Amino acid sequence: MTVDEFLVELEHVRRNGNGWTARCPAHEDRTPSLSVREGDEGRVLVHCHAGCTPAKVCASLGLRLADLFQGPPIDWSRSVPRTPEERQVAELWKMRRHVRVLELERKRAMLALYRASLLIAIAYFDDVDAVLERLWEGAVAELEREASCAADASCR
Repeated sequence: MTVDEFLVELEHVRRNGNGWTARCPAHEDRTPSLSVREGDEGRVLVHCHAGCTPAKVCASLGLRLADLFQGPPIDWSRSVPRTPEERQVAELWKMRRHVRVLELERKRAMLALYRASLLIAIAYFDDVDAVLERLWEGAVAELEREASCAADASCR
């Protein structure tokens, strides 16, 4: 596994000097406490500043520690978290990834809907400026709604 493949599995990844920081998947992490960087021969080096072991970090992502080393393709059927806590954390991260994918798909669908609305409106109405203004107001209202939902956790 490469560093890039490992980073895809993490949340809130930021570049930091020679490596990256991210939220640790092995514990509830409000601020990024996981350091990741590329070691010799393409190895993925992982350190949680909250005290999680690299094995626990890997298990929470459904990986084995050996998966952090370059080599033959990973046998995913053997990469199973062993303890109930590791399984629970791994399942939580899978659900979070799924939610992120669904949110991205929803945003893409909304963008496609706005584009289609624009094309239909321009095709049927003569006043293009009024159409663009109405679509702009709709997009601003949607962005404001998303911002208020982000501030208020009850919208989710």
